Amino acid sequence: MDFFKAQDDARRNTGKLLFFYLLAVLGLIISIYLVSWALFAGSGAAEPGTLAFWNPVLFTSIATITLLIIGAGSAYRIISLRKGGRAVAEMMGARLVESSTKDPDERKLMNIIEEMSIASGIPVPAVYILDQENSINAFAAGYTPNDAAVGVTLGCIRLLSRDQLQGVIAHEFSHIFNGDMKLNIRLIGILNGILIIHLLGAVLMRAQFYSNIGRSGRNDQKGRLAILVFGIALMFIGYMGVIFGRMIQAAVSRQREYLADAAAVQYTRNPDGIAGALLAIKNHSEGSQIKEAHAAEFSHLFFSSGHKSWLNSMMATHPPINKRIEAIKASFMMEMSGERASKKFNHEQDSGKKKSGDSGSDKFDKIVKGSMLIMAAGNPAASHLTAARKMLDELPETVTVALRETDGARALVAGLLLSPEDSTREKQHLICENYDSSIYAEAELHQKALSSKPAYVHIALAELCINPLRTLKKADSVAFTGFLKELINADGKVDLLEFCLEEIIVNSLLRYHKNGKEEKVIYTSIHELIPELNVLLSAVALRAGNPQKAFQTSSEIIITSSDREFELTLLTSESLTNERLRLALEAFRKASGELKNSMLHGLAEGMIHDRKINEEELSLFRAIAASVEVPIPFIMPDKLLS
Repeated sequence: MDFFKAQDDARRNTGKLLFFYLLAVLGLIISIYLVSWALFAGSGAAEPGTLAFWNPVLFTSIATITLLIIGAGSAYRIISLRKGGRAVAEMMGARLVESSTKDPDERKLMNIIEEMSIASGIPVPAVYILDQENSINAFAAGYTPNDAAVGVTLGCIRLLSRDQLQGVIAHEFSHIFNGDMKLNIRLIGILNGILIIHLLGAVLMRAQFYSNIGRSGRNDQKGRLAILVFGIALMFIGYMGVIFGRMIQAAVSRQREYLADAAAVQYTRNPDGIAGALLAIKNHSEGSQIKEAHAAEFSHLFFSSGHKSWLNSMMATHPPINKRIEAIKASFMMEMSGERASKKFNHEQDSGKKKSGDSGSDKFDKIVKGSMLIMAAGNPAASHLTAARKMLDELPETVTVALRETDGARALVAGLLLSPEDSTREKQHLICENYDSSIYAEAELHQKALSSKPAYVHIALAELCINPLRTLKKADSVAFTGFLKELINADGKVDLLEFCLEEIIVNSLLRYHKNGKEEKVIYTSIHELIPELNVLLSAVALRAGNPQKAFQTSSEIIITSSDREFELTLLTSESLTNERLRLALEAFRKASGELKNSMLHGLAEGMIHDRKINEEELSLFRAIAASVEVPIPFIMPDKLLS
């Protein structure tokens, strides 16, 4: 999967969705107009022949009222979902799983999600369980990775093995990566507006049907009958609109499910995991059915169909289970065939069967190129999961416990920022005392336990801390981020690791409390971002052994991908302030996926131009990627170059 193309496709699909939505709304307006005209003309309220078939005044009135009703219905649902994934979970009555849970099934689920988050490079999503659902199902919802929620049914965690559950979670993470979540949640808001017409018709029909017609005069009876007929017509018209909307919902969802299945196999390298989960659904007495009232409205969010319809073949949001299992096995066999061909080619290369001019003597010929590094965005592999699990297993127990509690996470982040210098540490001690007198002692223990760990582990730990830190209220979160900035600035300067940690934690919490509001795309041409490119490329190049060569390599990659020539300039370390770096990142958050791809591809190629990768380069690269919401898998320099 091309992460950047998937993100841009999701935006384009939103436009297509809006187009079909407008068609549905236009159809509703015309249908309601025709019914209104027929009732008005047949009621005797107008003189015969005076009400023309095309009546602009009547049409305008009908269109305005209909648009207001549909708009109000959509706006209501969109506002109710403004918190993103957690709003969806709460509407379904799901329970938030505490990071510190000791329940064996819940712990298994949390461990899988934490591993997947580290491996993929995104914050741990909020995790929910639908306690009343004994079926096997799951969902991912949200606008961005920062407000994402993953929910599973009780049956899912109790009936599936670890491998099967991992396959299901990997499938849901694919929806987070490729932009399906925000498309799906917008679809909920749009369909609710159409549903309101159907509900309004039902209200009118019931109100008139149960009223006492016999006590009214003849004219009043005619009026009531007209309203009854109009209500029935609205119900029918609205239901047709809902069916049309469900068909859009199904069309959008079905193909994405095949892609998410294939991605899950790629992430886990275990087709039996997700295939086994699907088979378990097929053999389970309750299957994947969701009893909760919102099951139909949210059906396209689930791992497997949560709602059956009498028009199931046309409106099914998921492909049949047997077809999904067959597609999983077929895609895995194709991938294995490709790998065998690649290994054969590499063996021939190593055996000296190379074309003239090839130099295969250097180990660097076998390393991942910058383009491959970027292709890994949103595509974590089994090796990344293995590395993530190994990292977690090697953590001290005190750190593992801290990662699962809000107070522990606060102390752990503070520990990552404590300075080894005594003079700075004294200032930081006072800052801790002013913020929370109990935090310093624990932070100092974490600093000692983690001082020998490399920077990429510190960054991964910061990403894991985001989930428990989200439980802080907005005011407490603001106070905590202010506290972190004080710790960072205690020595009057901000080093690279401090900048990376601040960028990841502060921005993640800030976006979370903004309800995961997605940045609008403003920049679509690389020429609009040349000053920002100078800043980002220089920041990484200055950490390389040969900054000029690294910058030149990055520049050539980006300029070559452009439609016209331009120049980039390597900045000096003195002119490259953290404020300029933050502003550059803010601009690129508003760039298209194509521009983010070009920028990160250039950075990656420059980073490995000298056949070496140091921790500073890699840490800053990951921080930049995280800031512009591109999930780069968990990478270790020695593994990348092995």
